Amino acid sequence: MPDIKTQLTEEVADTEWKDLKPHAQRDALIIVQEPLNLLDVGVAIALDDVQKVQYWIRNWCKNPPQST
Repeated sequence: MPDIKTQLTEEVADTEWKDLKPHAQRDALIIVQEPLNLLDVGVAIALDDVQKVQYWIRNWCKNPPQST
């Protein structure tokens, strides 16, 4: 069984707003920007690393786009 980072690497894909909109509407969308790495953030979320994710959200993550 592949480790979580390998699994997420295989699952990362481009997507359209229509697919993200329901998540934004329930405030469950995180916009990842540099210097963060999308895979590192995904791994931390998958492993429920609350401290790390909360720190990133406070310091590095942009507000999600409006869901309208």
